[in-house]
This record gives sequence, C-alpha cells and structure tokens, in this order.
Amino acid sequence: MTADPLRILSDDRAHAASLRDPLRDRCFLATVNEDGNPEVRTLVLRDVEGCMGIFANGSSPKCQQVGNSSTVSILMYFESIGVQYRVQTELRPMATEIVQEMWQKRPDVSKKLDYLYETFPQSSSARNREQLLSLLEEMPVPRVAPMTAKGFYFEPVHSVERLLLDQSDGLHVRTLFERVEESWRAQQIVP
Repeated sequence: MTADPLRILSDDRAHAASLRDPLRDRCFLATVNEDGNPEVRTLVLRDVEGCMGIFANGSSPKCQQVGNSSTVSILMYFESIGVQYRVQTELRPMATEIVQEMWQKRPDVSKKLDYLYETFPQSSSARNREQLLSLLEEMPVPRVAPMTAKGFYFEPVHSVERLLLDQSDGLHVRTLFERVEESWRAQQIVP
C-alpha cells in the first residue's frame, strides 16, 4: 500500500514549522488569466477542518481565474528541510459559516481591505500608497466578513509531487503520487 502523500506533506509542514521555516504557512497558487497567461501569487496556507485551504476576496482576479478552471497548481517550498511540493488540485468552496469564522482571525488591516475592495477592486490602479493608507486609517474595523470573502479547500487532490532537494550525492529524490480511486500510486521520476 502506497503512503498517503497528504499525510507526508502534513508531517513535513509540521517539521518545517518546528524549525520556524518562513514559508511554513505559505503556498504559491498558479492559475491562468483570461489571456491564457500563467499567473502565480503567494497566499497564506490554512488548516481548516483537517484540510488545507486558502482564503481570498471574491472580487480578486485569482477567484475569477479559479472559477474558470477545474484544476489549479499549488507549490509549497520548505527551505529548512529542503523539500518542495507541487500539488494539482481542485478547489472546493468552503461553507459561508466557516469563512465567516476564519475571517474573524484575520489582521485588522486585512479586514479593512476586504471592504475597501468594494470601492477599489483588488489589482485596480491606485493613485499612491499614501491614499490607500489614509483610507484604511479612516475606516472602522469591520466586525463581519463581507459577502465577497471566500474560502477554498484543496479537494479533491489529483496528484502530489514531492522533491527532496538536499541529498548528499547531489541527486534530488522526486516522487509523483497520483490518486487512483480512493488510494495513491507512487513512482520515482527523474529529477
């Protein structure tokens, strides 16, 4: 029976966290924009109800891109342990109640930004940084998440590629795990 790559990933994240790896709770989401060009952005990686997930504002380009594709690619890199993961997954929407609950844990400036996006959409032009800071300073801290607050679970995961980088012989160990019905098939692949 092949090991569960999501359990291995969880264990590696915990190990990286114990070493205070700066990317222990970050991931890189790759999508394709409306022009067919790839885009990658850094997001906070969350553990929600036993699953990995991300949160975003529904008005952001990334949410529109996620909605246009059935699968995304997520990259995670833990320098402290020399491991990289590439995950091919669908993103399943979280229930509104979960999003509302998790939103309460966000920093105040992030809460304010979610409401600022109603006037100034994410990725739109801004006159300057000072204008944005001034607008945020004038805003009260919102108490309820806006309807545009969204959350996504990494489900179902189709494949996980694990790359062990720091090998004494210089040859990386690259393993591809592919979902086969309810289990996983693993194979070593050329790095």
